[in-house]
Amino acid sequence: MNNWLSYRYRQRLNRSNDGSNMIDNAPTSIDYAGLGIKFNDKFNIFVGKQCAAYGGIEFDLNPIEIYQYSDMIDNMSNFMTGVTLSYNPIANQQIQLQVLNSLNASTQATYGVSPEITTAKLPLVYTLNWNGNFNDIFETRWSASAMNEAKKQ
Repeated sequence: MNNWLSYRYRQRLNRSNDGSNMIDNAPTSIDYAGLGIKFNDKFNIFVGKQCAAYGGIEFDLNPIEIYQYSDMIDNMSNFMTGVTLSYNPIANQQIQLQVLNSLNASTQATYGVSPEITTAKLPLVYTLNWNGNFNDIFETRWSASAMNEAKKQ
């Protein structure tokens, strides 16, 4: 859009467009739908539906380039609504702090009906991520995440 405001939107054509059973009313076919603001060369923010910044280079690939998903991608919720704050201390280094809504669907739709499982008051994902690039020879993507989807779980 310009040098400080951007958007990202990605929708897959091979997934359902029915978002009526999703909490955010966004179908699973929409991976990204959000706005980014670049405050300066060091700080950015992105708000909207986005990919969780889990660690691992294989996790951040475009799905069209993946022949077979890793276990992590295949079995985890990846695209959620929330906010990401990014800090670039030096060129080729980035630290991200992310807070996302961990529930895309209701607790019952995700886990089934069970008396032991009830929805958490704040079902959120917190992720701290470090992306590094050392002269295009050694690239890092490390993260630590905490997720709360159900009470005491």
